[in-house]
Amino acid sequence: MKKILWVLIPIGMLFFLTACHFEPEETYRISNLIEMRIQPYTRTEFKMTTPATVLNKEDIKDGAPLLYGTIYEAVYALRDKREIKLIAGSTDANRIADELWRYYRKEDAPPFWTWVNYIPFFYGSYETEGATKFAMAWFSKKWIFRIVGPDEETVQDFYKKMIAFIEKEEIFNGSIREI
Repeated sequence: MKKILWVLIPIGMLFFLTACHFEPEETYRISNLIEMRIQPYTRTEFKMTTPATVLNKEDIKDGAPLLYGTIYEAVYALRDKREIKLIAGSTDANRIADELWRYYRKEDAPPFWTWVNYIPFFYGSYETEGATKFAMAWFSKKWIFRIVGPDEETVQDFYKKMIAFIEKEEIFNGSIREI
């Protein structure tokens, strides 16, 4: 029995790690998302905040608040008035991304089995469907992502288009159009 476990554990870990969600390269910044345009979605609102604000942390070091990174929150609307909410964050530490994932997990209340897709401080993911929303969230090292929409198909479509945008070589800065 022990031999079987020693064989199944590495196979399970290999399967788990190959199913991980997307993580941007080191050079990518949260501020690049400000220019993100995804058809047929129209951004209706966005804000930049910090993990400390989301987690209600008031940690202070040497008289200055610790921000822990940057969180981008945006709402995108479709023509039929359905909405997608995107939260993307880059944190200063794996621990903070882990805390954010657990915070959003409590909010979305996915089934207990989603803890299987979780390695503390390194990686976690879940997908869950409620009566009125579908949520997908994952963190990988210092990055956290969460997409919430009306149904799985819409969220998956937005996810694919967001990844295509992030993987683009160039990010066009729309503010220079007037020059």
